Amino acid sequence: MFDLKNDAHELKNLADDTKFASTKKELLSEFVNWRETVIQDQGVSELFRAASTYPKENPMTTAGEWAKVNAEKYDFKVTGWPAWYPTRNLEEWKQVRSQRERYVFRKTEDEAARPIIPYVGREEKGHKTRQESLAAQSGYVG
Repeated sequence: MFDLKNDAHELKNLADDTKFASTKKELLSEFVNWRETVIQDQGVSELFRAASTYPKENPMTTAGEWAKVNAEKYDFKVTGWPAWYPTRNLEEWKQVRSQRERYVFRKTEDEAARPIIPYVGREEKGHKTRQESLAAQSGYVG
């Protein structure tokens, strides 16, 4: 829950603010009603959890490496991704956030170049892999 007039970028979540407890309760009730009566949500299925489909732990050095090797073996659109498959760890997400802040939180009249955030293991023409990108940021030349 956000105060869009005073917090247009939705940085301060008011959901746990006691001043808005009744609003939160009302919204949660509406959400539950919508799930149960409108879309008849059954919750997360075992097929989607894919607990018996994937290895319990990542058998390779990186999740990106595992995904690349197993791209033909699994249909990720049907079974989702393994629970241990992170796209980035917390420190990497903090780096992405710091790179995007100036662009995302700019005023409409300000100009800022859109940052290029490389994907994990992406090796398409013109894109660096995560390792190459991190090495470039740290100044490492291998």
